[in-house]
Amino acid sequence: MDKRCMNSGDNLGPNTEDLNKKSRAKKKGKTIPLVSLNETNESEGSILGTPVENSDLTKSNDLLYTEPINPIYYLWVLCENCNSLHFIENLKSKLYVCEFCEEHLKMSNSSERIELSIDPGTWDPMDEDLVSLDPDLIEVDSEEEELDDEDEEDLMSETDDSDSEEELPMPEEEPDIQKVPVELPDKRCEEENRTKIIKKKLKKLKRALDKAFGDERSRILEKIEKLQRKLTKIDLDSAEEDEVPYEEVPYEEVPYEEYLDSYQTRTGLTEAVQTGVGQLNGIPVAIGVMDFQFIGGSMGSVVGEKITRLIEYATDKLLPLIIVCASGGARMQEGSLSLMQMAKISLALEDYQSKEKLFYVAILTSPTTGGVTASFGMLGDIIIAEPNAYIAFAGKRVIEETVKKIVPEGSQETENLFKKGLFDLILPRNLLKIILSELLEFHHFLPLK
Repeated sequence: MDKRCMNSGDNLGPNTEDLNKKSRAKKKGKTIPLVSLNETNESEGSILGTPVENSDLTKSNDLLYTEPINPIYYLWVLCENCNSLHFIENLKSKLYVCEFCEEHLKMSNSSERIELSIDPGTWDPMDEDLVSLDPDLIEVDSEEEELDDEDEEDLMSETDDSDSEEELPMPEEEPDIQKVPVELPDKRCEEENRTKIIKKKLKKLKRALDKAFGDERSRILEKIEKLQRKLTKIDLDSAEEDEVPYEEVPYEEVPYEEYLDSYQTRTGLTEAVQTGVGQLNGIPVAIGVMDFQFIGGSMGSVVGEKITRLIEYATDKLLPLIIVCASGGARMQEGSLSLMQMAKISLALEDYQSKEKLFYVAILTSPTTGGVTASFGMLGDIIIAEPNAYIAFAGKRVIEETVKKIVPEGSQETENLFKKGLFDLILPRNLLKIILSELLEFHHFLPLK
């Protein structure tokens, strides 16, 4: 085999020296670590985890990592679908698409998605200085009303009257009540006895079913179904009772500001979305790209504000709008403030689409869930999804715990949802820019001369 092919980083695998190292490591009981994109948090501009200068596409912090990282973790990427090994630089050139099974792996950050869609040298970011604050620490300044002389005299008289009254006895402090595990009631024993009786009846009915014919057989089947329903109901009730409330273990919660600082240092971004304007094959566009590596792409108040400002700017300048969605939903640290962003963005889109009659494209990537799916993710004039993307409102685990039913595998993936009519197109990454430019030209957005 050509040595040049082996050493050039093709996806045939590592060179012979690497294989020898791997075999020696196995003899010593060690394994060479591999990495999957689903587990990496690779930042832009570096695959070795060293501080580098950012490209022209991003104008944020220069420091990307604070801790040194083993270089081998970012040299090879494992496709979890076909277990093929890819050299990271080759995978970037192929837009993170496995050449063997065509699985669309997760792109490492939002800057690479901007490079995928926007012409080089045309990206102009917006609102990079917006940073989230801890809602619990925000102080509201209230203007104190000046009191008239008469009001002051009334207040002084009230205070004098109150001093003359007898002091009320202070209520005794309630003793601390320790939370102790709740003892299981005798009902559990009764349920166990009922299940034993039902199982015995089921065995007898199944034996009788083998010898029965005609109407008698159908009656026995109905009895079996009823008994099986009773069994499932007993199992569900006992499962709920098993959740015994134990004493809460105190833990130190990380302050929200420190939490944000760690992700800002880790990703080199200030928030979970990048917004700005650029050109797509010469056509001016306003684009927002969410970054799942920043707190799971969660939508907080700053994310909502940046997207709203982007929509308003596109409305004023009559630009087409593209938003690439990748989010786990609303940011729980900001409470109801994060939920308010759904209505705010939707209202801005109402002005953009209904009043100005402009064109909005929503691109759904994996994963897109929660409040993003429930708001601007599904409001596009054209909704495009990537292959094999996980798109849902509530996750599989939440649905199963709430409804007590098993969610079928693949029911929340792109191909199955496309059959239900949830979106318009399923596009691979290598065709995305071409199709977007054709859609924009079809809606009379022409390239600059």
